[in-house]
Amino acid sequence: MILGELFSIFKSYNWLKQLLIFLIYLTCHLSTLANEVTNQTNQDQGWPQFLGPSRNGKSPLITNPSNWQDDLNLVGQAKTGEGYGSPTVSQNRLFLFD
Repeated sequence: MILGELFSIFKSYNWLKQLLIFLIYLTCHLSTLANEVTNQTNQDQGWPQFLGPSRNGKSPLITNPSNWQDDLNLVGQAKTGEGYGSPTVSQNRLFLFD
């Protein structure tokens, strides 16, 4: 009943319908733009959320070497328990959760 009354009001105000469609369109585009800006900012700041800035566990800034060299220096070594996490570096600090 209420929906029918709203529809009849909406039908008589064509400009209101066009305004509503425009506002929905504008809201969608502004939210998409804000999301893109946030993603770019997050990539510059590291990994502020689970699975990184792209939420896929991959860093767009780092690539793995195709082959490991034997003459690389060992920087550090620690005995850890069995765990399911991997080491993570943020702001020149190493984090390991086991």
